Amino acid sequence: MNDEFQKLRERRIEILKQIDSLMDEGYKKSLEYIKVLDSGDEQSILQLRDEREKIHTSIAVRRDKIEEIDNEILLGIPPVKKGKLVDLRSDGASSNYTIYLHDEPVCIGRIEYRDYHCSEYLGDVGYVIESKYRNHGYATEALALLSEKLCEEGVPDFWVTVNDDNFESIRVIEKNGGQLQKTKLSICLYVVPTKVRELEISTEHRPK
Repeated sequence: MNDEFQKLRERRIEILKQIDSLMDEGYKKSLEYIKVLDSGDEQSILQLRDEREKIHTSIAVRRDKIEEIDNEILLGIPPVKKGKLVDLRSDGASSNYTIYLHDEPVCIGRIEYRDYHCSEYLGDVGYVIESKYRNHGYATEALALLSEKLCEEGVPDFWVTVNDDNFESIRVIEKNGGQLQKTKLSICLYVVPTKVRELEISTEHRPK
């Protein structure tokens, strides 16, 4: 491993630590936000919403920096899980993965598993696909691959939350066996059992 590659790797780890710290801060702000929702204190709600947005922006900026060095580092690491459409590669943290097009150097999103059951409003799993790659089955398969990995690790199920008007994400969850448990404050709470499964996902209209 040459010095340049080592420096890139160290820089990436440093940024990941910054993201972890910001996510912890965001989690605390989210808990505060949930508490004040019932209070009706509009000023506090708006203030916490603004603080959360700033944290999310800071995280997004750092994730953009990571993407700048992803192709130089991650492509040399064997996929954690391979599917028909996408591969998952470790982000350097045990529960964070970058989603790549299968056998191609194209990063299209991220998926993570939080191995602690925090607030039911946040769920155990979060994922995002870049807008131009949505509606092609990539999120469905990425969630299936993560489910397989969790099954292998002995995790029986996980929670996913989604806004009740986010029909695309609801389809992703339900295609992976998600069962609606309840809806509260316009947030749907699903439990997804982990298991190894073969998903029949169409490859038609795949972006070039």
